[in-house]
Amino acid sequence: MESSEILEVSRRYVDRIDDRGELPQPVRRELFEELRALSSVDLWPGFQRLQASCAVYSWPLWREEFGEDLPFATPVEGTTWQYPELTFTEDEGELADLLSFLDDNAPVAPPNRPDAGAAGFACLHANTYALADDFLMPRDMQDTDPDADPQAWEAAVLSAMAFAGGSSLDPNTDEHARRRFWSWYLLEATPVAFATPED
Repeated sequence: MESSEILEVSRRYVDRIDDRGELPQPVRRELFEELRALSSVDLWPGFQRLQASCAVYSWPLWREEFGEDLPFATPVEGTTWQYPELTFTEDEGELADLLSFLDDNAPVAPPNRPDAGAAGFACLHANTYALADDFLMPRDMQDTDPDADPQAWEAAVLSAMAFAGGSSLDPNTDEHARRRFWSWYLLEATPVAFATPED
């Protein structure tokens, strides 16, 4: 698919962002199913690129709070959402160490800074998706339920939480920042991530 064709599809979903600024899980799933129906190629690599792009996009929020890089699964210097290279690890033991590091240093729940913690977890999840061989989205894409295990959240959802300062179910978060993130996700990140290499 060409990026212009993808943008034509994803642009229609901007109006599906809800009053809390959230792009709900059923709507995201509908978007990917529509893209799958239009495409003649496997969409899993595009989904992996999209998750990495989201992690890169929210990464500055981690740096603002902590200043240092995580040991693994972090954007390298000069990374942008157009070039979403992360220092991915292929060692699941290192991913477990990263999870422990995040749990100890940057939980997503108050009184900690949920924006920084969510940005760190987005990198962890982008790494997890990068190592997966199969399309995990139908099982792993979760609504932003504050009682759910953060390990079940899509990297994009965590990035949205990072910008908004928490879950869309928390009335004290920034719904305008969340809406800006999902607009970026639909209008900029999705067309780039899913465009076929020859475009």
